[in-house]
Amino acid sequence: MNIRYDVEGYFGNSKIVYNTFDVIKTGKSVCEGYCNVLELLLTTAGIENKKVPGYARGYGFDIFAGNEKFESNHAWTAVKLNGKWELIDVTWNSGFIDGIRFVPNYSLGYFLISPQKFVYTHFPENPEWQLLSPPHSFEEFSNMPYLSDRFFALGLDLINKSARILEAGAEFKLDISIPNGILLIAKLEDLDENSYDKATITQRVGEKGTVYIVFPKKGNYVLTLLQNTKMKRVVIQELRILD
Repeated sequence: MNIRYDVEGYFGNSKIVYNTFDVIKTGKSVCEGYCNVLELLLTTAGIENKKVPGYARGYGFDIFAGNEKFESNHAWTAVKLNGKWELIDVTWNSGFIDGIRFVPNYSLGYFLISPQKFVYTHFPENPEWQLLSPPHSFEEFSNMPYLSDRFFALGLDLINKSARILEAGAEFKLDISIPNGILLIAKLEDLDENSYDKATITQRVGEKGTVYIVFPKKGNYVLTLLQNTKMKRVVIQELRILD
């Protein structure tokens, strides 16, 4: 699908097209237009599908901004394959917004991932489309940590009790389940992006990794986990800790 995200339209600087064939013609739209084109393709292929509107922790989401409020701001797709409903976010799979530009970055990060993982970032208007039994309330969702496809792609999982914001003392220990072959390092920064190189130590025993953190002072911090592969560091997830 050769569609680019319409950043100009998103910021209100141009008219957004939503009609399926207009989206195909112009080659740009926002999430609803992406879903409309995917709906045409799936329906033509004889695959049952449904556009799912709801709230998503997308561009501009700030985990420290206070209590989240439900406001429908996104759309994604449910597809029925082999008698089972699955979830796809074709928009997020196409790339991301960086400042005021769209960066194409095709991935399968939100392609048929489990509902248990999808719900960390997506909350549908109709709880039925969480595909969970029982479904989460929005209060439960808003208290969940912000974990993205990058976190799950490496098979990581949190061992500590999950929470959107973790309140810590002067020290904190984060336990993570890490598959064999994955090497992680950690970096601590404050919200002004000041880095504290000696504030973290990462240890691993088998498939359990532990990040030990000593906070330099009281405040809000971002703990970034990085995968170290052939000396190339790739940010895979941010866990924000409130001291």
